[in-house]
Order: sequence, then C-alpha cells, then structure tokens
Amino acid sequence: MEHCRIATALGIVACSFSGNAIIVPFIYSSMERPQDFERMIDLSFVTVLGCCLVVAIGGYHMFGSLVEDQITISLQNFSSPEAVTDCRT
Repeated sequence: MEHCRIATALGIVACSFSGNAIIVPFIYSSMERPQDFERMIDLSFVTVLGCCLVVAIGGYHMFGSLVEDQITISLQNFSSPEAVTDCRT
C-alpha cells in the first residue's frame, strides 16, 4: 500500500514539470544570453523540485497519513483553522 502512495506522490510532483515542452523553447529564443540556457533550466528545475519537496514534507509532517493521495480530496476535511490545530497536536 505504501508503495502505491509514494508512486502517486511522485506522479503529482512530475506534473509540476509538464508544461515545459511549450514554454521552454520560447524562453530560449527570448534570452539575452542563450549560452546560459542549460544552467538556467537546471537551476529552475532544482528550485521547483525543492519547493515541491518542502511543501510535501511539511504537509506530511503536519497531517501525516490523514491526507489522501490527492490533496484536493482532503481540503474539505481540513478547511477550518480548528481542524489544522487538531492535526498538529
């Protein structure tokens, strides 16, 4: 069961990078210094991945296994400040 949850989480993180095929060529063609393109892309991807991991780790630390694989399903359950406070204790 845990392996399925990890695979789903990785799939959701991978969706963060899904629009790159459309946007990346436009960024490259509009750059003032195209020779810095690969460095910029690497830094951007690492930054986005880092943000996703910080949110994922923080969310799991705060809510634990009470959260569904897709966070939007759980939003209704944790929509009030009292619910968040109850989960942290």
